[in-house]
Amino acid sequence: MVVPAATTVFGRLWERYTLALVARPLFVKGSTASFIFFVSDSITQQLSTSRDNHQNTYDLARAGSGAVFGVVATGWLHYWWNFLEVAVGKRIPVVTHRFTNTVTKVAIDQLVGAPIYIFTYYVITHGGKEYIASLQESNSIKPTPSTLLRETCNRAAEMLPPTMLRHWTLWPAVHTLNFYNNPLHHRVLVQNLVLVGWSAYLSHLNNGGLLMTPTEEMEVAETVEIIRRESMGSSSSGPVTHAEIHIKGGGRATPMAASRE
Repeated sequence: MVVPAATTVFGRLWERYTLALVARPLFVKGSTASFIFFVSDSITQQLSTSRDNHQNTYDLARAGSGAVFGVVATGWLHYWWNFLEVAVGKRIPVVTHRFTNTVTKVAIDQLVGAPIYIFTYYVITHGGKEYIASLQESNSIKPTPSTLLRETCNRAAEMLPPTMLRHWTLWPAVHTLNFYNNPLHHRVLVQNLVLVGWSAYLSHLNNGGLLMTPTEEMEVAETVEIIRRESMGSSSSGPVTHAEIHIKGGGRATPMAASRE
């Protein structure tokens, strides 16, 4: 591939990026995605802390697990999209059926590739964070790696359907434009640019956002019911008038406080 000479600062930066992308595609794509996931999660943590007025406790394991996923996911996308380009191109030539070729690749990617991508995200980020947390616990009874992996995969499977519904409101349109207008070697860059916001959103969902699994929703309901019954049965200190439910990092519900009149 011939890279035209650039005359502006941006053009020269773009030229250097393109040359590096051609020479070391996996390294350039992976390091870019890893940086984006790390920074996005770090910003999300800061915004969540400021919003909830909590003490600023930065979770390096959480941001680091996102960075690891960025590397893994980029490797997957690199080979997966290369495969799609060849496999679909043989049956629907892009030269004569460009739009049909694009829509076919996007459909296959969103029905096959995207669920694998999201599922792997939850496994790596949540599993990595929980594993590091278990190493830091003083309790002698710790989950085995196989138990932790099984629980993490079960949680990822529960999180997948509602996350995919949100995913499909954005990414099919993004990738239709991406696959139609951009050459193969630049498509991951477009994905990474959109990931600046999307990875922060995924991190929010994965660490106490509005999205909960059915099991976690049941736990919240049970916790609220327990607090309600305790407040009705309380006589010495007066009735509990308000119960605050806090959704912790894994999305699990625990009663945090109760204000009394």
